[in-house]
Amino acid sequence: MLSANEIVQLQDLLTQSWHAVEIQPFHFHVAGPNRAWLKRVAIQHRANFDLWHIEDEARRPGVSDKQLAEVKRRIDQTNQLRNDQAERLDQYLLKWLEPKDLPRHSAPLHSESPGLMIDRLSILTLKIYHTREEATRSDATSEH
Repeated sequence: MLSANEIVQLQDLLTQSWHAVEIQPFHFHVAGPNRAWLKRVAIQHRANFDLWHIEDEARRPGVSDKQLAEVKRRIDQTNQLRNDQAERLDQYLLKWLEPKDLPRHSAPLHSESPGLMIDRLSILTLKIYHTREEATRSDATSEH
C-alpha cells in the first residue's frame, strides 16, 4: 500500500498532466489494489498544486490590496484543505494498519506522520517541476 516510488511517480505524472492543460481539472486514472490509497494521495497533491498557483497570484506585480485580500482568503482555505487531506491520509493508513495490530503503541516515534511526509514529497515534486521550468525557459540567463 505505502510505496514511496509509486507516490512520487503519481505526483510527477499529475503535476505534468495538470500543467499541460489550461483549465486543470482534477482527473487521474490509476488501476490496481492501491487505487483508493493513491486517490487520496492525488487529492492531497492537488491541494498543494492549487495552493502553489494561488500563491503565485499573490506575488503578481500590480495586485491591488483588495485582490490580495481575496487571494489570501483562498490561500488560507486551500492550505486548510491541504492539511485536512494530510490528516485523512494518516487516518486511512491507520485504519489499514489496525487489523495487522499496527502500529505498535510501544514503538517510539521518529518522524512526522506519513501524511505529512507525503505532503513534503508533494511540495518537493512541485518545486522540482517549477525550478526546471524556470531554469529551461528561453529567456533565462546563464546566471539564472
